[in-house]
Amino acid sequence: MVNATTMADDCILGSMKFDRIVFNFPHAGFDKSLSRHQQIWQHQKLVFNFFMNAKRMLSDGGEIHVVHKCYGFFLEWNIVMLAAYN
Repeated sequence: MVNATTMADDCILGSMKFDRIVFNFPHAGFDKSLSRHQQIWQHQKLVFNFFMNAKRMLSDGGEIHVVHKCYGFFLEWNIVMLAAYN
């Protein structure tokens, strides 16, 4: 299992470079005790940290791909904006 938020620091993976890194349907889970805003923040934190780590692991000209749903709650994650910050 790979932790997408710390993978660049992994003793084996961290030394590798990749042409493409794909994260299919990232999801931080649902905690009913959290507000909608807090839940969105949990998902954004997951995706943001993934981008930070994946960027460090790309070869020159490499690509990061994230597959996600594009409606309702999922649009509020602002994944394109999170990618732009990295």
